[in-house]
Amino acid sequence: MDRKRLEEWLEGYGRAWQERDPDAAAALFSEAAEYYETPFEAPYRGREGVLEYWRDATGSQRDVSFSYEVLSLASNTGIAHWAAEFTRIGSGQRVRLDGVLVLVFAEDGLCCTLRAAASPLVAGSLVAARSRSHRVHAIWGGRSP
Repeated sequence: MDRKRLEEWLEGYGRAWQERDPDAAAALFSEAAEYYETPFEAPYRGREGVLEYWRDATGSQRDVSFSYEVLSLASNTGIAHWAAEFTRIGSGQRVRLDGVLVLVFAEDGLCCTLRAAASPLVAGSLVAARSRSHRVHAIWGGRSP
């Protein structure tokens, strides 16, 4: 993995999110991928697991923007700071996320492990919740704890 390939992968990830395209997102991952939506939950497993997660998460979002900055790249592992904003379809609430991705790639350039950590902001303030895991799930729209 080199910096150009990592940036291309992140561009594809952002484009898939902005276009709310679960198939394009899943295509970025290996068949045996592990996708950790948060540091606190078991991963979604395999390309089908990624597809399931993205169908659920992006189905309730619109007006998505995504940006990133590569922080580090060593061998097959990249680390990127990322930020995203979207509107929740049901409530119209604007959500901002700021986080870090740790990405491990197979030789073919597909991601085999994604570990995400994010801090959600809603209307400019931290989301009040009982736990970080609950807060991330409430914002992202992923599996409930």
